[in-house]
Amino acid sequence: MRPSDADVAAYRRAGHLTVAGVFEAHEVEVVIEDIHRWGEEFLRDLPPERRHWYIDGGATGQTVLRKLDNPHARRESVARLARSPRLVGRVESLIGPGVSVYFSQIFFKAPGGGGPKTVHQDNYYFGPQAGYPSTTAPCFTSPGRIIPPAGAERARRITCATTTVS
Repeated sequence: MRPSDADVAAYRRAGHLTVAGVFEAHEVEVVIEDIHRWGEEFLRDLPPERRHWYIDGGATGQTVLRKLDNPHARRESVARLARSPRLVGRVESLIGPGVSVYFSQIFFKAPGGGGPKTVHQDNYYFGPQAGYPSTTAPCFTSPGRIIPPAGAERARRITCATTTVS
């Protein structure tokens, strides 16, 4: 499904677009279950010298992961979402054909642990100086609930933003 003309105009004006309902709940549940399995395996095999980078130091009472890197390359369930025509078609309708995933991360926010993980752009780190194309489109996907400070709940949303790095 393509974004509406109003969505495209909003994207061109603001540089980002949030689209709700891109994936069905059952699709997302499969990915969440797989991510939990991967997290348990990753934590079990994580060498002591790398734990500081991946463990949420603010969580108490249990060892909790802070993040997992490149799930699109390590988990087929995530790769399926990344290749989904529903996602790729929407992104390509905004920035043009040929979308590729260069890097991905999952950030966890355990109750009582760590700080908020806000939507942001790391384009500087993935620009031409790092060997990537000059135009990047970070996409933030939330497989679960996002509870903004105002308390309104949003589920299964995708926010895409693009910046030309020169």
